[in-house]
Amino acid sequence: MAESSPTPFVMEIARRLKAEGRFVMRVEPHGWRRGQLQAVVDVGWAARQAGRMLDRTVRLSTSRDGDGAGTYTVVAEVVR
Repeated sequence: MAESSPTPFVMEIARRLKAEGRFVMRVEPHGWRRGQLQAVVDVGWAARQAGRMLDRTVRLSTSRDGDGAGTYTVVAEVVR
């Protein structure tokens, strides 16, 4: 199976990981919690793909903000 070309989102994450060593994104609530959780998963997937592009291991952490609005923060950091 041939690999598909990276999406613009994956490319942007790769640029930030290469330049800064980390990428941070807040995922705001979107009415349906299932959609929000899928967005968190999608950000993590994209960050891992970006790490693969750079041939680097990426550590992900996800936290739920204490703002009461249900916002999540996803942090991707290059570890090697």
